[in-house]
Amino acid sequence: MRRLLPAISIVVLLLGVMITPVRAALSDWQVSGLSYAVADSLADWGPGSAGLDPEPGSVMLDGVPRAGWTYGCSATSAGMLFGYYDRHGYDNMWAGGEVPLWMDDDHELIANSAHITDYWITSGSSGPDRYQTNGWAEHTWAGCTADFMGTSQWKWDTNYPGDGVVDSNNDGWTTFWYWSDGQKSSVDEQGEGDVLETVSKHLPTYTGWQHYTDGTYGLELFAESRGYTVEDCYTQLTDNQNANGFTFADYMSEINADNPVILQVSGHTMLGVGYHAEDSTVYLHDTWGDYLAEMTWGGSYQSMGMWGVSVIHLGAPPNDPAVPELPVPALIALALVSLGVVRFRFRRK
Repeated sequence: MRRLLPAISIVVLLLGVMITPVRAALSDWQVSGLSYAVADSLADWGPGSAGLDPEPGSVMLDGVPRAGWTYGCSATSAGMLFGYYDRHGYDNMWAGGEVPLWMDDDHELIANSAHITDYWITSGSSGPDRYQTNGWAEHTWAGCTADFMGTSQWKWDTNYPGDGVVDSNNDGWTTFWYWSDGQKSSVDEQGEGDVLETVSKHLPTYTGWQHYTDGTYGLELFAESRGYTVEDCYTQLTDNQNANGFTFADYMSEINADNPVILQVSGHTMLGVGYHAEDSTVYLHDTWGDYLAEMTWGGSYQSMGMWGVSVIHLGAPPNDPAVPELPVPALIALALVSLGVVRFRFRRK
């Protein structure tokens, strides 16, 4: 699912200009090592490097969809990530069939009509949400990444340990909690992580929802809602922020293992899809168009500095062709052979 580009001469054509975002500051708050960041980019910041070709010798994941900004950069990046898995053995990520390589800027895997109707007013708008002001019942989360990641949902109190006032998320925003010492903020198989377990004990929701959520936990919730198991799921500072953080070597290992990596920069979320080892180049889809972009590991993308990653590892899909299911008679025969009841004689020709 990944490919090593041949080390031949390639002319790289850069189209477009660098655009300095209006708001690129990392929204960050810390107490006893617990922090959060808000990804809140607008739909029209890009592109930064349309028409880019990878350098010779680069390692790239094949078949990673691209998407335009769809009601939030984090949900959009997650949609591209799950779209990749949908095209590589996890084919129940989207009820509408195989996810296309170009998801446009309104794909329902990212934000469906129920999500938009209940939560969206206008980019950056605070609540109350439309379902709250109009008095109708909130829909049950289903089918789109923005639901499970808490994107645009005005129902969270992020002032630890909770001051009784809802303050997040504005429309298009997604919150990611992490540890400031560089350790992984992971989610376990019970659906509670070391960060979210701490947060959820103190941050009540005001709509009776089952559990506080954030961008990381939402990745797990979405995958599980589509019938898949999650082996690991975490957000972590990168090593340019903390020496204990996620390294470029870690990133290369994820790509080599056929796992896209969600990249966190100040105020924005993107999807890492490849690398060039010699100069620590990260290739990415930036949520602003149908093109490939790049940045240097630990550096900045359009003046937005790298601060972290979000990673998810899925369990093997049901009926994984790598582990074929044997018919019952074959299983019985194997059992008998193992017990010595049946012996096979092989004759040389």
